[in-house]
Amino acid sequence: MTTPDAAPFARSLPVAPGLPLVGSVGPMMRDPVRFLVDTHQALGPVFRLRVLNRRFVVMAGVEANQFVTRNERSYLASGPVFGGFGRELGGELFLASADGATHKRLRRIQTGSYAPAHVEGRCAEVVHTLRRRLGGLQPGQRLDVQRLFQLVLAEQVGLLLHNDDGLAHILDDLIRVFRTALNVKVIRQWPALALEWPAYRRSKRRILDHAAAVAAAHRDHPSAERQDLVDDILAAVERGDTIQEENVRLLTLGPLFGGIDTASNTAAFALHAILSKPAVRARVMAEIDAVFADGDAPAWDAFNAMPALRGVMMETLRMYPVAYLASRAVIADFEFAGHPIAAGEHLFVATAVPHFLPELFPDPYTFDIDRYGPERREHTTRGAFAPFGTGVHACLGARFAQSQIMITLATLLRVLDLELDPPGYTLRTRSNPVTMPVGLSVRVLGVRDDAQKVGAPWPAFSVNARRGLLSR
Repeated sequence: MTTPDAAPFARSLPVAPGLPLVGSVGPMMRDPVRFLVDTHQALGPVFRLRVLNRRFVVMAGVEANQFVTRNERSYLASGPVFGGFGRELGGELFLASADGATHKRLRRIQTGSYAPAHVEGRCAEVVHTLRRRLGGLQPGQRLDVQRLFQLVLAEQVGLLLHNDDGLAHILDDLIRVFRTALNVKVIRQWPALALEWPAYRRSKRRILDHAAAVAAAHRDHPSAERQDLVDDILAAVERGDTIQEENVRLLTLGPLFGGIDTASNTAAFALHAILSKPAVRARVMAEIDAVFADGDAPAWDAFNAMPALRGVMMETLRMYPVAYLASRAVIADFEFAGHPIAAGEHLFVATAVPHFLPELFPDPYTFDIDRYGPERREHTTRGAFAPFGTGVHACLGARFAQSQIMITLATLLRVLDLELDPPGYTLRTRSNPVTMPVGLSVRVLGVRDDAQKVGAPWPAFSVNARRGLLSR
């Protein structure tokens, strides 16, 4: 099989608009989802795309998502696209790069750890820990929203999946390594020289050392009651099931990478939607006040029965999906929408395009939390709603992350009285490569007294550092 970049293009495919030499790099950097939606509506469900010197075939629309769900294992592979990321971090085997039977076994090993019950069963502990952290903040402080959720969600993932709550000291290292390795090895828009930068190499060493220390602590102190992700990984190594020792560190780091630029961005966009839309905020706050009326740490069932907050989360995932496209190598010839797609092509499946088709979601660029109620259920058409990707490589932690975000948003808004700062802030985004907010900050107007009594803020370096929580 030829590499994706060297594959011949199917000449019958329509071509996405672009400029000589650079192709469609401009719109793909400014607003890739809108560009892919507009191109799909103009050219149909399959088209060519050129970005600088790289060429892709794009499949988009409900039928494309349905095709991948049915046929991914037969025609598409993830390893040629993501394998380099794993090798850079010392272990090629991880969910994004595994294919076929190996991917199936690896997913089975980790499914229990990523189940939503893992966070829902420890809901009171998550709420209590977050209330302690938030109670250490002060009225008048201006917070960087993306950084806030990076701290919160990374700490929660460490607690729930690693039995370790000391992640603040490597948060910047995780961000630097994830974005650098992804941009060099997967997206290939940064030069390989970036992997030799001293700051990157130091960060890489620190996160790998941290993962090794977490694994060693689990080996030294086994616990049948704990049974977290690291326990499941080490148990698979012990019984010779798919995972080798050299893969332990990368698999341990996997959920931390996921929480940096996926769940944290989703939570940030959701908070902006609540604070910027008075009617939505009123409905969400009424639910939150009711849930917390009987105590400081409600059970999961109470959070799960919040239709307005769930609508906010679902609509945020529709408009700002975690994964707006899936990158795959074509491993066998197939036909889609009357066009032949040859083995060796590099394929983009634009999974989020259906989110903005008016025949599925009327007035698709309007934030509407009632789309998902029993009267409308706009998301239920098969292939219409795919914020975490689709097919066999759809995000294993999707439901875990949704439960985590709902608990976090409700607790945050219960403890802190917040406003956007500046109040008239207009949401701006960028892709690096996932979509994230730019310049989104909030001002703390008040902290509930009961939270302040047990306040235990994050370490000072994670709050006041150059890229810390407090913004100017």
